[in-house]
Amino acid sequence: MPWTDWQFWVVTIVAIVALFVLYRVLVPRKKGKRTNLTVSAQKKSDACKDGDSGCGCS
Repeated sequence: MPWTDWQFWVVTIVAIVALFVLYRVLVPRKKGKRTNLTVSAQKKSDACKDGDSGCGCS
């Protein structure tokens, strides 16, 4: 091995960077953090708490 040759180190560093880029492209990343589904309508119990909200529930 030509340990003292500067071209050897340049090619080695380029190869390591290329392997890292290839790994990032081929290996799938984990998805972002999971969130709960949202519902746009109010829950029936939330709408009827004040009694005069006009929801029609008794």
